[in-house]
Amino acid sequence: MIPNMRNYDTKQQADIRQMSACFILLHLQSIMNNVKTKNSTEERQAVIKTYIQSRYNREPSLSELASMVGMTAESLSRYMSCKMGMPFSKWLIRQRLSAAEQELRVTGLAISEICYRCGYSTLSNFNRQFKSAYGCTPTEYRMKAKG
Repeated sequence: MIPNMRNYDTKQQADIRQMSACFILLHLQSIMNNVKTKNSTEERQAVIKTYIQSRYNREPSLSELASMVGMTAESLSRYMSCKMGMPFSKWLIRQRLSAAEQELRVTGLAISEICYRCGYSTLSNFNRQFKSAYGCTPTEYRMKAKG
């Protein structure tokens, strides 16, 4: 998150996040050819992590990411499980929950707004995954964080 995001209204924050995501994707595209030719593990993993970090609040595509790193969707899924410790879907959930956790601490937005901003389509799924990861509901987490 950009420092002092609290100084911006919700629309401005969304615009800033959108522009940041666009810049990140442009950067990914610029290094994509290197990754396809060199296939270095570090570069591939950096592209994967950056892609997920920049697209978590939309519906990221495993096949789009696979083509960026010169793999099929199936081989990328296996690669992520074996080399990175968890499959694409778990990386995505982890990134979404991390962003939500930060929003709960930093903003006063409604839980439902945070849920949708972090890429969840249903509040019940968000609440279930958050409680599984953090041991409490988003509301309880916010109350503990504010002290």
